[in-house]
Amino acid sequence: YDYPSAEYLSKFLEENGIKTYIKSDIDRKSENIIILGGHKAEKTGKITENILNSEEKKNLEKEGYKNIFCKKKNNQKIVVVAGNDRENTKIAAEQFKNRILRYFENIKAVQIELDDFDIKDLDKMKEMGVNTIFLRVFDYDGGGVYFRTDKAPVIKDLLKEVVREAKKRNIDIYAWMTTLNMPWVLKEHEDWAVLDNEHNPNTNWYERVSPFVLEFQDYLISLYRDLASYEIEGIMFQDDLYLAENEDFSKWAEEEYKKEFGKNIDPENPQWSIWKSQKLLNLAKRIIEESKKVNPNLKFVLDTYYDSVIDVNDGIEWFSQDIVGAKEYFDYFAIMSYHRQIAEENDFSIEESLRYLEDISSRARKILGDKAIMKIQICKFDTYNILPDSEINKAFFSIFKGGVPNICLYYYRDDIPFELFKRYFSTAS
Repeated sequence: YDYPSAEYLSKFLEENGIKTYIKSDIDRKSENIIILGGHKAEKTGKITENILNSEEKKNLEKEGYKNIFCKKKNNQKIVVVAGNDRENTKIAAEQFKNRILRYFENIKAVQIELDDFDIKDLDKMKEMGVNTIFLRVFDYDGGGVYFRTDKAPVIKDLLKEVVREAKKRNIDIYAWMTTLNMPWVLKEHEDWAVLDNEHNPNTNWYERVSPFVLEFQDYLISLYRDLASYEIEGIMFQDDLYLAENEDFSKWAEEEYKKEFGKNIDPENPQWSIWKSQKLLNLAKRIIEESKKVNPNLKFVLDTYYDSVIDVNDGIEWFSQDIVGAKEYFDYFAIMSYHRQIAEENDFSIEESLRYLEDISSRARKILGDKAIMKIQICKFDTYNILPDSEINKAFFSIFKGGVPNICLYYYRDDIPFELFKRYFSTAS
């Protein structure tokens, strides 16, 4: 370690609620470790040598190079803060301190519908303890997007302003973006629609384009590349990246399936669901890889059905959503653990549904580890009235008891119980 830099980082992290210890060697029992110095550093070089890959080491040998590298090894979170010399390592510690903090902090997020958001709300969120915002950057009614692009109708470039103001308050912005649900595309290409087994278009709740249309895949990637050009922390995929068990029977899917297997689609064959889930993962992988060419530090979040957590096989069969396979590509999974909705779908009482959150949280922790984010429903979805404090309290308790510390409130309203969330977020280190 470089002691002045270590003192600087330690003081910064402690001021933000993270207890630190400065040591001269790796503590194998510690869950979180920061190493100051590259692979050629006098004191830490041998340690860093075994952590960084060849490309990262090569970059560190560039003149004036400085960066941080976030790694996971033997269940430890490791951050290497490094430059090509001691001075640049010190600069890296100062320049990337907020990213280091985020890596070790739990997610304390709100999901924002633009209709209920004002820039001045950022101050309220900051005081409440929010460190992350999932900001919707598309129009639910299919009117277009809220960022600069020539690939889709632009309603207004709201993202730029929010990112600028959020950075002033040290709040991370993730752009919450649609994937297959693009009505403006279907207006020009009706035959691109997802079809059910009776060849009816989009009989579920979204107007989705078939992910098997190669031209659409290229279009989607180019649109995401434009979004990636913003100074955002990451992108959250909307929950429309799915295919129900009776979808997709579009000619695009049928042709590709027959080309690969030499036979027509058999919806009773489990191979069908597994194949679809793999195709969706391949598309997600392409979007992520191409977006990172524009913005290498982007993180990606998948809006996740709670059913996929409770039973991984059900997730594949019902939604073509394979969360185990997706772990390779996504940094986080935002689980739609809306207890009121869960109660309706499973004929539970509210109390039963609140207790069920513990099961979902426990399963999520086991399958996804620290990549799991639990979303808490804070209002009724039919009237949008805020739920009672006692009910929200129980939701927090059940989720934390299950083991997931990362929380997202769905969705933000200016009349939310401010003091309640401030109490939970201020103690969720």
